[in-house]
Amino acid sequence: MKTMMKLFLAGVALAGLFAAAQAEDKPTIEIMSSWTSGGEAAALNVIKTEFEKRGGVWKDSSIAGFGAADAAFQNRIVAGDAPGAKQGVIGLAAADFVSQGLFNPIDDVAAAGKWADALPKSIHDLISYDGKVYLAPTGAHGESWVFYSKEA
Repeated sequence: MKTMMKLFLAGVALAGLFAAAQAEDKPTIEIMSSWTSGGEAAALNVIKTEFEKRGGVWKDSSIAGFGAADAAFQNRIVAGDAPGAKQGVIGLAAADFVSQGLFNPIDDVAAAGKWADALPKSIHDLISYDGKVYLAPTGAHGESWVFYSKEA
């Protein structure tokens, strides 16, 4: 899909968080995230706070940089110690993780939230593979923006 601006969509598998909250008294989940800067950490904290408000226990495994976080995620899987959810960027890495069976579909959560109706089709398509939703959108970022002044 060609557009003037690429969308990068960070997704945290929120479905795993909230589904776990229904299944156990004190669900515990480890989140692997590369959101370590001030604004990113604050955004992730909103999700963490909501999960904890619902009775969950959040274990943070923050790793600076998407590439480093993806490598650490793969290493943890190989070691048999995968985190409960991973935050990342939509793209080839996410598609690879899905195609290898490393992510579970979250269609039930997407259907309950009416994501197909609430999200632009382009974003819904980015979080879906082979007709199933695998990623939960938490933000959209644009790159290659150009601003100019006619007076300059």
